Amino acid sequence: MKRFVFISRNYKHPGCGGGRARTDIEMVMERMGYENIGLRRTTSGNGIVHSLRNLWSTLHAIGKMRKGDVVVIQYQMKMYGRICRAAHRRGAKVICLIHDLDSWRDKKLTPEQEMPLLNMADVLLTHNHAMRRWLTEHGCTTPMVDYEIMDYAPNGSLADMTLRGSETRFKEVAMRMAFAIRQCHELGFIHRDIKGAAA
Repeated sequence: MKRFVFISRNYKHPGCGGGRARTDIEMVMERMGYENIGLRRTTSGNGIVHSLRNLWSTLHAIGKMRKGDVVVIQYQMKMYGRICRAAHRRGAKVICLIHDLDSWRDKKLTPEQEMPLLNMADVLLTHNHAMRRWLTEHGCTTPMVDYEIMDYAPNGSLADMTLRGSETRFKEVAMRMAFAIRQCHELGFIHRDIKGAAA
């Protein structure tokens, strides 16, 4: 039986920036019936606790992967390559939702170093067509689906949107994300015409 699963983590700052986006997506996946195969989501600003908790959650999740699973990974994530290899060894598929790229943000990796990592996934969920084009131009060959709701969306930055106090707007954004993920699953991971505007 096919399971849709994800790996929860410890978040240092769950109320802002990347921590907020990641926890929001985890909550949407939980509401859609996805199973967390890692440890439960926690918050701790302590660096040692953060690192150990995420290591243990990842190892725990790898041990629970099964043939036929669809594993959703939020990128960037330590042990990303190990998770992809383990999933494929066990007969699972990997969907990678990209929040940011190391080659853009921290410049820890060059595009030439990062593309082989991204090519380990079976499908990438990208911000929009511009990100998809950039990834393709830099050697990414993995099928991609645009979800068009993050800070690279053509209608402005998600940071410019006022979601606080607007439950309706927040639900709209969360549902568009959930729709993109579900369509990716239902369409065999290779459909390229999904756009936030179609949600």
